Amino acid sequence: MLPLLDEEGKIIAKRLENKSLCQESVPYIKYESPMSGSTDVGDVSWVTPTAQFNAVCCALGTPGHSWQYVAQNNTSIAHKGVLIAGKTLALAAIDLYENTEIIKKQK
Repeated sequence: MLPLLDEEGKIIAKRLENKSLCQESVPYIKYESPMSGSTDVGDVSWVTPTAQFNAVCCALGTPGHSWQYVAQNNTSIAHKGVLIAGKTLALAAIDLYENTEIIKKQK
């Protein structure tokens, strides 16, 4: 269990403890301190409103940057996860194009 999780996060983690895949929508969890990691998102977030989401593409508990993670990239689970991620991004873009007030409000 991650030490950064609040009580709600700990309940969710406990519920997923013996599962291979996360098969539920997990509510937004606000972290008091930033999670460490390195991506270009940090640079982008300085100049424009930024959001992030995760889609299931591998088994729970798979360490990032590992051969186990890479080996799972050629599975139907990974393919389905990538398609869900693409659809989510496309629908978010449609929402922003159809309601420009969202963008104005965030800026």
